[in-house]
Amino acid sequence: MRFHHIGYLVSSLEESEKPLGLLNATPISGVIADTDRGVLIQFYGAKPGETNAEVGPLIELIQPTDAASPMANLLQKRKAGPYHLCYSGRAQDERDLLENGFIMIQTPAPAIAFDGRKVGFYYSNAIGLIELLFDAEE
Repeated sequence: MRFHHIGYLVSSLEESEKPLGLLNATPISGVIADTDRGVLIQFYGAKPGETNAEVGPLIELIQPTDAASPMANLLQKRKAGPYHLCYSGRAQDERDLLENGFIMIQTPAPAIAFDGRKVGFYYSNAIGLIELLFDAEE
């Protein structure tokens, strides 16, 4: 598996832009409406002329679309902040997670934010929530 991004739960994509700019990150995607998951998503990364190695990891901002969104309750409980780490990998990586104590909390399904590549979510009491972004050929 390879590290891909940190997912941040936020109440407003718009209000998050200035603080992330102060941290040297800039929007690298438009706003993506994921109606299946009830969220708006936007990715942040390095400014032009910089590399993510200089700035830090790719950041995915996730904003619930309304009170019915599964993320709205989590945002209310935990407030804004990081809530998952994402790794890209293969079906074998998923098997390794499951064989080593991770619990699948969301079955892998295509994600609009990743051009239809499947993502699944897995939980470990030891380290929390992990998103697995399946390689394109999977």
